[in-house]
Amino acid sequence: MDERTFNIQQFFIGFFGKNDDPGGYYRKSDAWCNIPWEQGIEEPIIQNTIRELTKTPARFLYAKTIPSGRFDNEVTQTALNTADSFIGNSTIDMTKATKSLKCLSLTDKTDENCLTDLLTGAFANIKRKEAEARFLEKTGKKYKRIHVYRVMKTASSSLTECMRHYSLGDPPYRNSHAGFKENTAQEVIGRMSGEGIVECSWSPIATSTKCYNFYHSHYPISKINSQTRSTYSLISIREPIQRMASFFNMNSMYFKDEEDFIRNCH
Repeated sequence: MDERTFNIQQFFIGFFGKNDDPGGYYRKSDAWCNIPWEQGIEEPIIQNTIRELTKTPARFLYAKTIPSGRFDNEVTQTALNTADSFIGNSTIDMTKATKSLKCLSLTDKTDENCLTDLLTGAFANIKRKEAEARFLEKTGKKYKRIHVYRVMKTASSSLTECMRHYSLGDPPYRNSHAGFKENTAQEVIGRMSGEGIVECSWSPIATSTKCYNFYHSHYPISKINSQTRSTYSLISIREPIQRMASFFNMNSMYFKDEEDFIRNCH
């Protein structure tokens, strides 16, 4: 696998979404592509791929966090120290990092993005805990989180918008970590309402660490993407032929006709 076009973040995005919304990060011929979810992330082929993609400290720390489902104490403390400061446009002031992270070598943009996701997720997790009491009150003391398992072409976008309005209220929203501004690529982790309710979406880090009060993605149910009894989970279902017809109507420009769609749609 060529890391010049495929990095550790793209691997996890593709791996988590491979059963529903895979994006352009892998080919059907990739060895790990067809491994069933129930075999888990510990599958040797997957572990070998991860090792090939984590040859810097920042990449390793990112990849270690996902299967463990928790943030290292150093990451959490650095997120806390840097939460209200940034230099220029969304650049973290690493002089406020803990000793070990301050010495972390960032070799390129992928390293920077891995650290950004970690710090944003860790601080979102702090704010999520602070908001739990308010969220429990909102849900009649039943739930600490809401999680929407989105299925393409089942009205899941409408369901998500409804749950966002219920959970966060009306916009504007902001990023929980002030070092990263809203409307950047990082807004999928730690979007926060005025009263401090935290939303995350489409993020392997957020999926595994549960650093949110409200979450949604197309990621399938799995060991890593499973929920506790304190989470209200929703999934929308639609008659399969209607789903296929709706998907074809949305993407018909990519196919010559219905037969081409049936034979070649991935």
